[in-house]
Amino acid sequence: DAPADLPGAMVDRTLFSRALTNVIENALHAMPGTGTLDVGLALASGAPGEPPMLAVRVTDSGIGMDADALARIFEPYFSTKATGTGLGLTIAKRNVELLGGRIDVRSERGRGTTVVLTVPVAA
Repeated sequence: DAPADLPGAMVDRTLFSRALTNVIENALHAMPGTGTLDVGLALASGAPGEPPMLAVRVTDSGIGMDADALARIFEPYFSTKATGTGLGLTIAKRNVELLGGRIDVRSERGRGTTVVLTVPVAA
């Protein structure tokens, strides 16, 4: 879901694609069997004095996380899955921050997770 009139963003393709891939892979793993994955783009306000941001929102209808897991998701080697390295979101966060952006996560156990990656719009 993306409005046609969104401005562009200048990002390193490798850094951003790896971050987005890690987020999407986590979302797919959180939905064993069936589920819904939504990806959307929107213009978001930057912090005061910062340029506008382009927000990429990934929402899944998966199992979600409790508050304890949510507080630790960016820690290296932390995982809520039985398999995997526990580095996916750590790498995603680092990559997005290297691009001048941020990553925010909201989740509720049994209700799914939303990850928003924001990067500055192109000048």
